[in-house]
Amino acid sequence: MYGDPSDRKTNSNTWTSFGVGSGFCHPDGALNIRDGYITVDLYFTDTFQYAKLYTMRDSVERILANLGEVMWDEPEADKKLASLGAL
Repeated sequence: MYGDPSDRKTNSNTWTSFGVGSGFCHPDGALNIRDGYITVDLYFTDTFQYAKLYTMRDSVERILANLGEVMWDEPEADKKLASLGAL
């Protein structure tokens, strides 16, 4: 599907990222080796789905408590982004 990756140029940066798309939520993440942090962002294009997740934020924060701080946008905010940053 993606072809042979063996001839790709080596990435000389100290970070990497990934992404997976869905119908209403687009998760992506970044790993920065030099500064020692990992972040995962969830970008919601469906505000109803984000609002549902937002109502469960206490449970989400408890589950992820050992990984770092979870930062939320209010459902009424212009963007719908839930971020988890872990050191």
